[in-house]
Amino acid sequence: MVCKNCGANIPNGELFCPNCGTRTENAKFCKYCGAVIGADCVVCPACGRQVEPLQSAQQPQPVYVNNNATYSGVAKSKWTAFFLCLFLGLIGAHKFY
Repeated sequence: MVCKNCGANIPNGELFCPNCGTRTENAKFCKYCGAVIGADCVVCPACGRQVEPLQSAQQPQPVYVNNNATYSGVAKSKWTAFFLCLFLGLIGAHKFY
């Protein structure tokens, strides 16, 4: 790699130019402790805090289908459910489930 400021040759993996001290593209700063870290670092090696979100841990979002209109092709009657709850509740059948 070549330094943009002075043109000196920079060894791979270096964060600063050994000749002029200019920061390379491989360096960035930790937003918590201010330490110089590599551009591809996700966790700061100095303070141990996560600097960027993990890219490899993203999972596809689940898709929820909410169609309550029918159950196995038979339409539900809310009035039937209401009257069953009313009558079974009066005789105490609700205590058994």
